[in-house]
Amino acid sequence: MYSVRRLKLFGFGLLLSVLPWAAEAQDVDKSPSLLEEPAHPVAEFEYERAHHIDANEIPELKQKAMLGSAEAAEKLAGFFGVQLDSQNQAYWLSIAVENGDEEQRLNLARAYTRERTEYSDNRARFWYKKIIAAGPKDMSELAAKELSAWEEYKRLYDK
Repeated sequence: MYSVRRLKLFGFGLLLSVLPWAAEAQDVDKSPSLLEEPAHPVAEFEYERAHHIDANEIPELKQKAMLGSAEAAEKLAGFFGVQLDSQNQAYWLSIAVENGDEEQRLNLARAYTRERTEYSDNRARFWYKKIIAAGPKDMSELAAKELSAWEEYKRLYDK
């Protein structure tokens, strides 16, 4: 089973504020911790602080991630997610997935949806469909509902 904590780590709360289609998928999982932004300014601060990386740490984390550390790649992805830098977030999430962290596939699909280019749209579809086909079941169901909501949003608003 995928970790609800990990799904929240990479800014799905922030995603709701950036992508209207993501809010439509909110009824998928009734867990408010997964889909809602922190309700209190202190909680929001704690969330951002959890992803703060000192500038001196970044080169070391990058090196560790490139040598196979999924944890280092996740930290970098979380940092860039808080910065709302979807390109770097998607890059480091893809490294985390390559390094063996299958749970980050859904976050990777979500990061690609924020870039709003033809390439990133295709990559988002690829990852959503891969999750739907490969599971696990609960993640597949969530991915199917998010993909459907995202496609509907694009059909209505991307003309």
